[in-house]
Amino acid sequence: MRITHEQDYAFRIVVFFTNNDNELSSAQIVSNNINVPLRFTLKILRKLNLAGITTAKRGATGGYMLKKDPSEINLYDVYLAISGPIELNGCVGVDKVCTLNVMNTCEVRKILDSVQEDLIDKFKSVTFDKVKSKN
Repeated sequence: MRITHEQDYAFRIVVFFTNNDNELSSAQIVSNNINVPLRFTLKILRKLNLAGITTAKRGATGGYMLKKDPSEINLYDVYLAISGPIELNGCVGVDKVCTLNVMNTCEVRKILDSVQEDLIDKFKSVTFDKVKSKN
């Protein structure tokens, strides 16, 4: 498993709002502050909006801000918004597909399932109020 640029940037966008006391900010300001192209920032903000993590205010004085308190947003929420559920392997994923037809007796599946659950639990345990800069 590897965190993609899009996931990483989504984490950084939420950290940006957390560090700026969730002030309404334009996509351009967010883009400049996290050093990500505007077009990519807008794509990520759209996904975060759809997931209910951020919200947008339209108009000349509009912008984006978090929809929830940072203590209510965890790494897994943001990961899900960008990429969907974590799936280490098809046999432990949403569809639980086993190409070997040994799903119930496979020791590897049991290990991967446990690792995946631990990873998800760890992602869920890190909320953005814990990520906030101490500056």
